[in-house]
Amino acid sequence: KVIPKVTDESEEFIFIGHPRTSDQINQSMLPSVERIDYSRFSMTLLGGDLTQNSSSYEALSHLDSILDLSSPNTLFALGNHDYPNPLLDSFTGRDSYYAYFRNGITYLVLNTEDPCPGNTSNGVISNISNDQLDLIKEVTDTISQSNHLIILHHRILWMMHDNLDSLRILVGGSTSIMTETNFYTDIYPLLLNV
Repeated sequence: KVIPKVTDESEEFIFIGHPRTSDQINQSMLPSVERIDYSRFSMTLLGGDLTQNSSSYEALSHLDSILDLSSPNTLFALGNHDYPNPLLDSFTGRDSYYAYFRNGITYLVLNTEDPCPGNTSNGVISNISNDQLDLIKEVTDTISQSNHLIILHHRILWMMHDNLDSLRILVGGSTSIMTETNFYTDIYPLLLNV
């Protein structure tokens, strides 16, 4: 069972996704994003695609100097420009997907870039399955006293729905071509029960 640490403090979070520049050589984030004082936030939530190719030691060292990737208060969901990245676990100290609990809040960080046989559409992940789906089931089955459940991921899994289909042209190309997802069949019912 999840037992939250009760706190009266208000918390400030920052979420950053796709802060990459088009600079293929320096592997940088937007200057405005690099200048943010992250120490003033309780949590830094990263939605992926931090640089054009965040898999080199140099790029990760630069990102780590700004974002403190190993901090327990920095959570990082991999984007397609960050994957595959065998060095990332040494910078973050975490797997590519995991559950985390802090100050009464449960976080699920998913990896929507991990290729699973039979779960791709035009090279893009369309389903959360296997161990990740098991993790979601485990968290949603055992969560009892969490104030909130925050799910952090890169691809917009929940957008492949009749009511949202017309908006797919407004999202990134690789996400907009996702033709199916198991979010509404396998994940959303678990979230409703929570």
